[in-house]
Amino acid sequence: MESEMRDIAQWFRQRDQQAPPAKKRKRMRNISVSEAVRRLHNAESNTHRYDPQTSVSSPHNQDVTTYLLNEVAMAFPAQDPYVLKASCKTYYETIRKTYRMNQEENLQKKEEDMIAARRRQRRRRLIFKLRKSVPFGRL
Repeated sequence: MESEMRDIAQWFRQRDQQAPPAKKRKRMRNISVSEAVRRLHNAESNTHRYDPQTSVSSPHNQDVTTYLLNEVAMAFPAQDPYVLKASCKTYYETIRKTYRMNQEENLQKKEEDMIAARRRQRRRRLIFKLRKSVPFGRL
């Protein structure tokens, strides 16, 4: 029995060494589809809203995702369904993050994140300005 367990463990180790680690598939991004999802979700006439207190797989949020997918699919019939679904999930994550950051226990982290974002934006702006001022090929 013990030798069988060692053989199985050895087989798993060999398999893990031979196979490259599976990469997590990055979500497809389409700015126009993302904008359409955001506008549709936030429309005053829309009664289907994500509930940030529950997960994206909750029945209510699944219904909202289905509604958004159907509506956006009519506006973008040639678009890949994977892109449409990714846009809906990404928008849910945005709403969820906003909700979590507005909770009492996360206010300090929210402030720190805002400061870090300002610094990062300033750094990018300065680098861009520097690159524009230096002739091509000199930097």
